[in-house]
Amino acid sequence: MAGRHAILCTTNGSKAVERVANARHVLLGAIVNAHAVAAQARTLARTEVLIVCAGTDGRVSIDDVVGAGRIAYVLSEGTDRFEVSDAAQVAMRVATHPEGIEAVVRTARHARGLAGLGFDADIAYAARPDVVQQVPVLQARDPARFVVAGDRP
Repeated sequence: MAGRHAILCTTNGSKAVERVANARHVLLGAIVNAHAVAAQARTLARTEVLIVCAGTDGRVSIDDVVGAGRIAYVLSEGTDRFEVSDAAQVAMRVATHPEGIEAVVRTARHARGLAGLGFDADIAYAARPDVVQQVPVLQARDPARFVVAGDRP
């Protein structure tokens, strides 16, 4: 994948990136790269990490909460460097639900809509933790410009 370009197609994700573009560091994360994002955030963060969920149509989305919970869980693992907020604790509990990540993600309104359109395989992939090691990192505070940190797809 080195030297290649990728296009991320999202609606709410781009709005969330634009809102936080002036932050010191902006990383894109999801269930699929949660561990890599947490590791990168732990390296970059001085005092705090804010995890922003993009949502769906301006509302909370379960898949975002699960992704945020996975990132928060890995980020807080084995350290007391970061205080975990109540919101992060809720997300962590959702992300570690006994039914498993895919079962929880499939309850999301957006996932049910995608399933109805025949995108079951996409939902299953999006619910697979840590299958991607790359982390898109915002460059030059430009909401449309990212470089990739990480070593393998």
